[in-house]
Amino acid sequence: MINKKASLVLILVFFALSCVPKESAKYNLVIREEFSIGKEEGDQNYMFAQISDLCTDDKLNIYVLDSRKMLVMVYDKNGLFKFSFGQAGQGPGQFDVPKAIASFQDKVYVLDFFKVHLFRTDGTFLSSFPLDFRGIDMAVNDKGELVVLGPRKQNIFHVYNNGKLLYSYGELFEMPERFAQFKNALLFRLPFKIYICGAHTYAMNPYQYEIIVWEDRTSRLSLKRDEPQFLSAEIKSERGGFSSIVGRYFIQEKNKKLYVFYTKKGEKYGLDIWSKNKLLTSLEIKDIPVYADQEGNYYLIEETNFPKIIKSKIEMYKE
Repeated sequence: MINKKASLVLILVFFALSCVPKESAKYNLVIREEFSIGKEEGDQNYMFAQISDLCTDDKLNIYVLDSRKMLVMVYDKNGLFKFSFGQAGQGPGQFDVPKAIASFQDKVYVLDFFKVHLFRTDGTFLSSFPLDFRGIDMAVNDKGELVVLGPRKQNIFHVYNNGKLLYSYGELFEMPERFAQFKNALLFRLPFKIYICGAHTYAMNPYQYEIIVWEDRTSRLSLKRDEPQFLSAEIKSERGGFSSIVGRYFIQEKNKKLYVFYTKKGEKYGLDIWSKNKLLTSLEIKDIPVYADQEGNYYLIEETNFPKIIKSKIEMYKE
């Protein structure tokens, strides 16, 4: 669903200019690349076919889900290959259409279409459980419970503990009138990703600049801004079916601020920083991270020449 044409080469140091009201300060953004993982040719352990998702564990080992190789490829915190696990198939611990990966303590979850697999961090398969809806993303909440994003009845977030559904929350998004013919296609009424920090769940409306914040199952607030450059999702009819183009985004809560990376029109990206539910500043950036670990490292996926992962530090300075 993502328009991968929007990927750009990472620039290590660049300046971002504020585009918010005059009273806002000017900020400088600095990105320092630590290392990259990925090769165009050579060692197969460093060659990716299609990176669908990644995560890290408590030791900062990096777990990369390759949905074409049907593998989880594991690297240490310095980017050195350790081992891989998984294979194609529909049996225990085998992948059919793997979509997302998440870790918690000594366990790794892999979301596989209508199923979730559970592994130890050493790759040992433990168990799996079925979903009665199509899952597209997942995260672990502050209680260690797995939250799966997908359309089930009228809800979008579904909380599991040991494979048992505990409860669901969050309502399907309303679609713009121009897409009324697709209102029964529930996948088009979902956010693309889910982000959880503490008791807060974050997701972005795919059709407008709107971040919804849930607190303990309840919709707490909506952060909106009039952003004409926001890349709204588009739905097209193709070969007897439908497809959509959805802008990427990444949301992070840090130091009592909310960082919202999002896709603009024209293959551009923005970073908005919110403080106390007010827009602090808006910056133009070069790419969007897909993950951030507990030490503040950001991970980007670049596919300009071949798939690779870039681990970086992102620092912001106020002039």
